[in-house]
Order: sequence, then structure tokens, then C-alpha cells
Amino acid sequence: MLLGGSAGKRIKLLLLLAVVSLILSVGQASSVPSAGRADADPPVLLKAGRFVPIWSAENSKPFAQTADKLRAQAAAAPEGYYVVQLAGPVLENWKQQLESAGAKLIEYIPEYAFLCRLNAESFAKVQTLPFVRRLGAFLPEHKIQPSFPLYGENIRAVVRIFPNEPAEPILRAAASNGLQIASASGLNLRVKGNAQSIRRLAELPGVAWIEEATPIRLLNDRSRPICGVNTVWRDLGVYGEGQIAAILDTGLETGNPKTLSADFAGKVVLGTGFNEDDDWADRHGHGTHVAGILAGRGVLSGADPETKKYSRSFAGVAPEASLIIQEVDVDAAGRSAAFRDETDLTPFFEQAYKLGARVHNNSWADDQTPLGAYGVHAQQVDRFVWEHPDMVVVFGAGNEGKDGVGAKEILEAFGIDPNNP
Repeated sequence: MLLGGSAGKRIKLLLLLAVVSLILSVGQASSVPSAGRADADPPVLLKAGRFVPIWSAENSKPFAQTADKLRAQAAAAPEGYYVVQLAGPVLENWKQQLESAGAKLIEYIPEYAFLCRLNAESFAKVQTLPFVRRLGAFLPEHKIQPSFPLYGENIRAVVRIFPNEPAEPILRAAASNGLQIASASGLNLRVKGNAQSIRRLAELPGVAWIEEATPIRLLNDRSRPICGVNTVWRDLGVYGEGQIAAILDTGLETGNPKTLSADFAGKVVLGTGFNEDDDWADRHGHGTHVAGILAGRGVLSGADPETKKYSRSFAGVAPEASLIIQEVDVDAAGRSAAFRDETDLTPFFEQAYKLGARVHNNSWADDQTPLGAYGVHAQQVDRFVWEHPDMVVVFGAGNEGKDGVGAKEILEAFGIDPNNP
């Protein structure tokens, strides 16, 4: 059917408008790099409160008055904290452009947002960046744990301070509101007092987060009952007295017999570092952890060695045994540049054996050796134990039981309960 006259003109006009709309929509979409685009319109997942933008790239007019007011506030107060949501998964060059605009990126917030520190100048510049979708103020309601009490006295709370913010104004505000400062550590303050007074601290620009303080609960405290050690103590009266256990690990506490804690004082028969130097201090923590499990006295947690009362403390499995500490330096990831899979273990075993040790503990593994492979270390261990049958060599098989040295003449220990490694 052919259309003519005004009807035909209307159809042509509608088609023209449709084409123009399509071109405009494609142009808008191409303004954001495709690699960083998100298919959906994701929310900003704050820990508390609801994100309400004061400026939006999709429709800035409804927020223009609020944005102008905010710019005036930013000019009066040099800097403030804002949530900046981007158009999609974060690209590295987007972060660089934000920083070039003067934004100080504090931390990432799902989805595709950053908590930023802005002033009036950087606030205006950030709005012009093509990949910025929305911008909103970081409000006091965003800083308070949702379950934090509304009312009550003697409420204990942890107040986290933004990096590079001075603590003094917050301390003064806490004191003026009648709050007690229990402690201060790094960026955290621990306060106690009225719930409403604590909540008011969220209005301070330097406060990042407030939550109710809760006691710390130790989790690695069930290995003795799981292994039946308490039963052995009770029924057999065996506490490791007269035994010497050697530990090849990251050292022990200070590495100085005069300054060891009460749980290890007087226990160390010999402390030596790798390559036979005199430095056996523990700079990692793993060796002290292992030594505590094996032979810690438990004095600091309530044990009484005089009456052999250990069961209600965190004493080790052999609290009356002595120790030989053989220290190896490792990095933060627990790896050693000097102690490798080609290192001969025999001298360590021989040294410990000559000093009377009949247990040698190794809570480490060759994690690059294929599972089940009979490597160099496995051969060294088997030969030594074959020649010294009264020596028990223990290796860790990992918390999941997937590691280990692969030797035949050893005792391997591994985690048996994923909830209590």
C-alpha cells in the first residue's frame, strides 16, 4: 500500500527520528571504552545505608541544585569523602585519570565504585570524566555498622579513622561526648560509653567506620582433644619429661634464652641458625607457633607445671620436654632463598641426635615436588632413620593432607578437621 500526503510525511518524520535516536544512542555508548562497560546497572554495595547519587551521568539535571550546593560546601571545607561509581569493571587507566583529576582513591566498593577524597576542584573535574556514572556523598549513615546498638550505656566500639587523618579531633570529640578511650592502635580507636554518643562520631569527616567491639576468639585450640593428648596425660602421666625434641623451622621468639617467655624459658638445649650462626630469633612466627604446640608450658594461659595441671591451658602436647631450635630464614610467604630442596637434611638430624633429641619435627614441605614422588629429602630421611631406628622424624602433610616429603620412615601429621586446622 502506498501512503501519500500528510500520512507519508509523518511516517518519514518518524523514521528520521528513529535513525537519529539510534545514532545518538550509539554515540553515547561509544563514549565509554567497551572493555569497561557493564551490561547491567549494578548497585553500590555499601556496608551500611543506601547510596543516593547527587550527580549522575545519565541525568544530571535533577541533581544539579544539589551538586551546586555540594560544590559550595566542598569549597568551604577543603576536602570531603565521596563515592564515585564508574561505568563498568574498573580499568587501570580509569584509576589513573581519577588520580590525575585530583581524586584520592581510598578503597574499592562493589560494584565498580571507589571511596574517594575530593575537594571543590577535583569534584568538578571528576564529573567531566566520560567513564564516571554516578557520584554521591559518603554520609554518616554509611559509617555505622547496621547492627550497632541504637541505645545503651557502656557500649564498646571500634572507630576506624581514614588514612592520613589526624586522630586528635576525634579524640577530643569522644572526650567531649563523655566517651572513654580504651585504647588506640594505628587507625583504630576503642571507645566505651553511650551508644548515641558513639554514633555521633560518624559525623566527623575523619571517621571511616564504627562497629561494636567484640572479643577475639582463638580457633587453633582443639588439637590436643582431637589427638587424645589429655587422655594420655590423665591415664599414663606422660608429659614429655626427660625428652628432647628438635624443631627445624623459623626459630623461636626472641632467639635469646634470657628473654624467652615463661612458656619456653629454660627449655632450649641449643638454638642455632642456618649455616650454624647464632641467630635463631623467629622473624616469621611459624616456628614459635609450632614450638608452642609441641612443648609450650602453657604457663601464660594458666598451667601449673608444679602440680602438672595443664589440661585447662594451651600447653603443648609435651609441656615438660626440652627443645633444640634449628632456625631457617624465610620470607613473608614462608619460602626460604637459602634452604631449598637440594639442601642436605642429614646434618640437622645428626646435630639433634648427638645432643639427645629423639624426635625431630619438620612442619614444612617440598610443595614443588609432585605428590607421591620419592625425592632427595625423602631419601635422606629414610636413610637416617634406617641407621638410627630410635629417632622419630615428623613431617607435616599440610592442613589439607596434600603435602609432605614422601618418605617411608617418617610420621606425617595433617589436618583432620577442616573447621579446626
